[in-house]
Amino acid sequence: MLALAQDDPRRPRLWRLREEDLAAVLDGLDHIESAAPIIRGRLDHQHIAVAGHSWGGQTASTLLGATHPDPDEGSVINRKDDRVKAGVLLAVPGSGGKHLSLRAAQAFPFMHADFSTMTAPTLIVAV
Repeated sequence: MLALAQDDPRRPRLWRLREEDLAAVLDGLDHIESAAPIIRGRLDHQHIAVAGHSWGGQTASTLLGATHPDPDEGSVINRKDDRVKAGVLLAVPGSGGKHLSLRAAQAFPFMHADFSTMTAPTLIVAV
């Protein structure tokens, strides 16, 4: 977790910050493209895919439509982004609950994904 100290005040919100970072990249594509001349004109804003491994896969899955409970107040978090058309999820942690180890359930109370709401084409690789 980015070597954050156990008492770092950002730690409980890290899941939200990761999801917001992905949305910020999408929101900033025009700026990124204009700031990096080598990719100017090479980004296809109509065909965006996301990919991630492990927790990064779960984070990416939220843009594809997966939902999960907010660990603070229990509401359903839905960050589906219609700009994202496809995805690749490698070794995603899964749906959480009884499938997580006790340590993982305590450390990652947001890792209770519901993938049934995903509709974008997605390759999921699990071991």
